Amino acid sequence: MARRPETERFRAMLALLPYLRRGQRISVERLAEAVGTTPSDVVEDICTLLMVGVPPYTPDVMIEVELSDDEAHLVVFNEPPALARTVRLAAGETRALAAALQACGVAPGDALLGKLSAATGADADPAQMAHLVSAAVAPAGAGTVYVAIARAVAECEVVEIEYFSAGRGTTTARCVHPYVLENHRGSWYLSAFCELADEDRVFRLDRVNRVVPTGEHFEPPSDPPAPRPDLSGRSDLSIADVVFAPGAAVPSDREWPGIETETRADGSTLARVPFDGPEWLARRVVARLGQAEAVSPDELRNAVVALAAATLAEHEGEA
Repeated sequence: MARRPETERFRAMLALLPYLRRGQRISVERLAEAVGTTPSDVVEDICTLLMVGVPPYTPDVMIEVELSDDEAHLVVFNEPPALARTVRLAAGETRALAAALQACGVAPGDALLGKLSAATGADADPAQMAHLVSAAVAPAGAGTVYVAIARAVAECEVVEIEYFSAGRGTTTARCVHPYVLENHRGSWYLSAFCELADEDRVFRLDRVNRVVPTGEHFEPPSDPPAPRPDLSGRSDLSIADVVFAPGAAVPSDREWPGIETETRADGSTLARVPFDGPEWLARRVVARLGQAEAVSPDELRNAVVALAAATLAEHEGEA
């Protein structure tokens, strides 16, 4: 039997933690259904979690559970210490998590976003944090396409995709062996072997209209190619000028790929950022809560104005 990828195991173990409440008694089969795995995998993950704790690793700071009735039920005697404390996030942590959720296609009305705002520390303004989260997860991302492709990558499953080629202006159906997903300049890209082209290709997720699992699996290469989009010679890339107020935190190249900065005489910072489309950069400018101003081009300024107006109208409607 093929061993689960480590990333899949980590996700499964994290999903198990909320069920490890003191006095909890739950069947392994039901627990497996709740976290989307198998009973045997639950048992394996629980055995790993039993060794997890915090210094000094005494019994009172370790997870203590018992698999009883021939491992049919899980009984929790001592829950993970972290679950007994209320989660509190700094404003920067909220911004980072909100951006990550947006990149994964989380919808603006998702309940998870409300919990994210509520978890922000007491030193942050709740209204500002709600505004930040709304701006960071404005409608965008690859949504269900991302989820389907990410699952196929983890399970090494061949999928059929319907893909729009911007260069040719045509849509084709093709079977691909998905290797790696990465985000570049606000867009998600997939490296995969394409059966139609009979070679490795890079696909942009927002041009994938449909994903259908085939049930077939493949052996991934030991060193799969990274999904680096070829940006050379492209005339559709724009350069944005964004000014950050004196003392404002300026994003890194990791946050805003390709950013170049220049400190000006008044203490402000001029940032030049390459981008494919204005939407992703507009969300990040609005999320800076007035500490960043889009100077050019006009398409970015207009996108910022439209997003700010929509966000303001949404919060006025909730008031």
